[in-house]
Amino acid sequence: MPGGVHQTGPPAMDRFHHAAARHLDQDRAVDRAAVVNVAVGGVGGVGVRVRHNVQSAVRRGGRQGGRAQIRDSPHGQFGSPAPTLSGLLRNLRLFRVQPRLARRRDATTAARGVPMMIRVCLLAGCVALAPVAARADILLTTEEYPPFNMTQDGKVAGIATDLVRAMFDKAGVAYKIEVLPWNRAYQTAQSQKDSCVYSTTETPERKGLFEWVGPLVRNDWVLFAKADNATPLKSLEDARGKTIGGYGGDAVAVYLEKGGYKLDAAPRDELNLPKLAAGRIDYWASGSELGPYLAKLQGVADQIKPVLTFNTTVMSLACHKDTDPAVLAKLRAALEAVRK
Repeated sequence: MPGGVHQTGPPAMDRFHHAAARHLDQDRAVDRAAVVNVAVGGVGGVGVRVRHNVQSAVRRGGRQGGRAQIRDSPHGQFGSPAPTLSGLLRNLRLFRVQPRLARRRDATTAARGVPMMIRVCLLAGCVALAPVAARADILLTTEEYPPFNMTQDGKVAGIATDLVRAMFDKAGVAYKIEVLPWNRAYQTAQSQKDSCVYSTTETPERKGLFEWVGPLVRNDWVLFAKADNATPLKSLEDARGKTIGGYGGDAVAVYLEKGGYKLDAAPRDELNLPKLAAGRIDYWASGSELGPYLAKLQGVADQIKPVLTFNTTVMSLACHKDTDPAVLAKLRAALEAVRK
C-alpha cells in the first residue's frame, strides 16, 4: 500500500506495542550512554554534551475509514486507530535534551552543572572528578655503619642520621629512611629518582654520579692489626702483598682493590674481626670511628690496634642526578644553618 502500512484491529495494536517497547529500550540505552559520557567528560572548563535525540517524525495522513496513518517512524512504519494512538503517544518518552556547552567564561553555567555531574559520576563509579597531585617524599637509603648511621631500638640513628634529619626538617622537605645492604642502598640512589644515599664517601669516581649535599662527617681510613702485631707500617705500600680485609662495595675496599692490593672482601664489615683474630687476614681496613665501635660491640676492643691512617675522606648525602635543583638548594642551605 502506498504511503505506509495500513492495519486495523488487534494485530495493529500488538505491532504498535512492540515498536513502543523497542523505543523505550533505545531510550534506556541512550540514557546509559549519556551517564558514561558525562562521567568521562570532566568538570569545569571542559564542556559536557549529552545529546539524547530520539527523532520521531510523526506525520499524520488523512483519516481513511476512521484510521490514522503513521509514516517515517524510526522503528518502521505502523498504524493504529486514532483514539488509542493519541493516548499512547502521550505516554511515550519522546524528548530531546541538549544541555548547554559549559564555557570557561561562564562560571554560573559550569557551577550549575557540577552537582548533577557529581551525582552522575557517583552512579557511574567514577574514582575522582579531577586528578590529585601527591607529594613525593625523598627516599633516603642508608646502611648499618655505626656510629654514623645505624639502627637503635627499632629506629634509624647515628651521628650522620641526626644531622640528616635536622637538615631535612630545617629545609621543610619530606623524607623517609630505609636501612638496606650497602650495594642495594647505593644502587637505589643511582637508579631511582627522588632518592639519596648516606653516608657516602666522596671519591673522584663517584663525583659525577650523584648530586651531593655535604659534607656530613669526616671519616679517616685506617688499617687495624692484632694487638700483638709488631710489624711497623710507614705507608700503605708496606702492606702490599699482605691480605687486607674489607667489605664488598665499600669505598675503602674499592680503593684497595683498584690499587692492586690483596683484598679479602666480606659481606659485612663486622665479619672481619673474627677473621683477623683467626689469622685469616693480616690487616683490617675500616673507618677510624667504625673499627673501634664494632670491636667494642664484639667485646674485642683490647685485641686490635690501629697501625696506619692511609686516607682522609668526607662522607655526604648522594642524591639521584635528576633530583629537583630547588630541593637540593634548600637542603644545602639548611645544612649550613644547622652546622652553625
